[in-house]
Amino acid sequence: MKIVKGNYGECRFCDNMDEKHGLPSLEDKSWDLCLTDPPYNLKWDCKNTDTSQKRINSIIKYSDKKTQEEYMLWSLDWYKRIIEICNRTCHSPGLSNLQFWYGFNYRFGLFIWHNENKQGAAKGSYFSKYEPFLLYNIKRPFCFKKGIIRVDNPNRNEIMYRNMLHPCPKFYKIWDYIIKELKPESIIDPFLGSGTTAEVCESLGIPWLGYELMEEYVPDIEKRIARGITKKKYATKQQTLF
Repeated sequence: MKIVKGNYGECRFCDNMDEKHGLPSLEDKSWDLCLTDPPYNLKWDCKNTDTSQKRINSIIKYSDKKTQEEYMLWSLDWYKRIIEICNRTCHSPGLSNLQFWYGFNYRFGLFIWHNENKQGAAKGSYFSKYEPFLLYNIKRPFCFKKGIIRVDNPNRNEIMYRNMLHPCPKFYKIWDYIIKELKPESIIDPFLGSGTTAEVCESLGIPWLGYELMEEYVPDIEKRIARGITKKKYATKQQTLF
């Protein structure tokens, strides 16, 4: 199993439900917050004009074309383990899956990120300007009680996102906003993807653990860990100056 480490955590490249290294191997209530963005099962056809992305798509290791029943069973499998491991959760289920998740637990809290520059590789994501987040066992901060939050996005053509292999990297600012509001002691992300959680945790000095099935995303995660470490060093330097 490949592992990529930062100063405050690591990403394990394996199925997050692997008995030896995945979620089943962790102790109950050993982590404070789960913050994640799982696959939405949007029947992604992997069409993309970028040659490097075609290479990644051709060796994709998970199915985004499950039947509804398969997707529900798969989602409940990892999430039930997560709520045993973590004190609280915050995840982005995708608009098309809200009904399913509320059917599982009607007590979920909800806030919406108004994302003016929403783009993505999957069908259905081009027109969506609103991204829901579900909260479990979280007393919502005042800002979340307002229902809709707006966090400015960078342009997807900016260099920090332009050279990513992952098709839909989460933006740093929205993850940074959520983490700063919830103030977790530690964070686990069972679908690390491009490494947004790792970058923010490294920049804020928060212990973290990520899982990712595709080793092809190692360059993305390494870049984002390094960027988070640099931000932390800069913030520490600024604190010493003032």
